[in-house]
Amino acid sequence: MDEVTAAATAANAHNFIRQLPEGYETKVGERGALLSGGQKQRIAIARAIIKNPVILLLDEATSALDSESESLVQKALDQASMGRTTLVIAHKLSTIRNADLVAVVNNGCIIEIGSHNDLINIKNGHYAKLTKLQAQFSCDDQEENPDQARFSSVSRSSPGQISTGRSSPAIFDSPLPVFDSTKPVIAEAGSMTSDLAKGSTAVASVFQILDRQSLIPGSSHAGMVLVLNQLEKIRGWIEMKKVDFAYPRRPETLVLHQFSLEVKPGTSVGLVGKSGCGKSTVIGLIQRFYAVEKGSIKVDGEDIRELDVRWYRRHTALVSQEPVLYSGSIRDNIVFGKLDASENDGCGSCQGRHAHEFHFVSIQTWHFIEVAIAVIII
Repeated sequence: MDEVTAAATAANAHNFIRQLPEGYETKVGERGALLSGGQKQRIAIARAIIKNPVILLLDEATSALDSESESLVQKALDQASMGRTTLVIAHKLSTIRNADLVAVVNNGCIIEIGSHNDLINIKNGHYAKLTKLQAQFSCDDQEENPDQARFSSVSRSSPGQISTGRSSPAIFDSPLPVFDSTKPVIAEAGSMTSDLAKGSTAVASVFQILDRQSLIPGSSHAGMVLVLNQLEKIRGWIEMKKVDFAYPRRPETLVLHQFSLEVKPGTSVGLVGKSGCGKSTVIGLIQRFYAVEKGSIKVDGEDIRELDVRWYRRHTALVSQEPVLYSGSIRDNIVFGKLDASENDGCGSCQGRHAHEFHFVSIQTWHFIEVAIAVIII
C-alpha cells in the first residue's frame, strides 16, 4: 500500500475513491466542484496526515457539512487523531465529546477547562449553557424554508458547478426571449474577458509573491542563513504561557490576553466559545503564522521562535472548515500534503499505463507548483 492509499484509508476516503470511475486519478474539477462537501473534506484530511504529523490542528472541520457527511468526516477525524496531539476548534459541541479536555474561551481567556462530563455538570456554567442553547437551536433548524434553501444553494454554487450544469439554475419568467436577445452581446463582450482577467490576476499575484518578505524568519531570511533548532524527535507537547496577541492591522485590540493552555502529547483538547473570542487565533499562533507579543509558545519545552519554521511545520497539519482542492486528480491533491512524496507517487501512478515518459517531462511543473505553494504557506 503506497502512502497516498494509506492516507486515504486513514481518512475514511479510500472506499468512495475506489468506487469512482478512475479511482485516484479522477479529476476533482475547479475547486473540487465534482465532489461533495464530505468527500472534499476527507481528501483534505488525507492530505493533512500523509506526512504523518505529530500535531494535528482542526479548525471547525465539520461545521459546514450536513449531518450525514458530518458523521463520516468525524469518524475520519477520530481515526486521524489517534496517537497525535490534537487541538480542535469546535462549532458543534458533539464533535468534542470524546476530547480529553475542553477549554471554554471568552474574550481571549480560558474561563473553564475540564472534560465534557465535568463541565456539563457545572450548574450555570458557560459550557453547560452552550450545550443547552445548541440543542435548542438544532431542533429549530430542522424546520427549513424550502424556498430559502433552494435560492441559498444557487448563491453558494461555485463557477465550476454553474458552468457544468451541476447546480440548479434560477430561471425567471420568459427565458427564451431574454436569452435570444442577450446572447450575441454577451458572446461578443465576454469572448476574451475571462482569459484577460485570469492572466492579469495571475501575473500580479506571482510578482507579489516574489517581492514579499516574510516577517517570520526561517532557516534563511533576507539573504542571511540563520541557525535555528531542529529537535531530534518531536513528541507534541504544546505549552502556551501568558500569551498576549493583537493582529498587526489592529494593534490596539488584544485578541488573546494572558492566555495559557497545555496540551500533552497524544491527547486532544477542544476549544469552544463564541465567534471572535480568539479560538482560531490560537491555531494561527501555533503554526507560526504570527508572532506573540508577550508570553511564549513552546513545543517539547523549546520556544517555537527558536525552531526552524519549515522543519516545524512539517510536523504539524491543519484541517480547516473550507477544504481547498486544486485542479487535478484526487491523488495530486493528497500528494500536495507531502512534497517529497510527489515524484515517486506521481510516477508510480503513471507506470503501467504507458504514461511514465510524459509524466517525467511534467515533473518540472510539479516542482514549480510545490515551490509556489511552499512560498505562499511560509
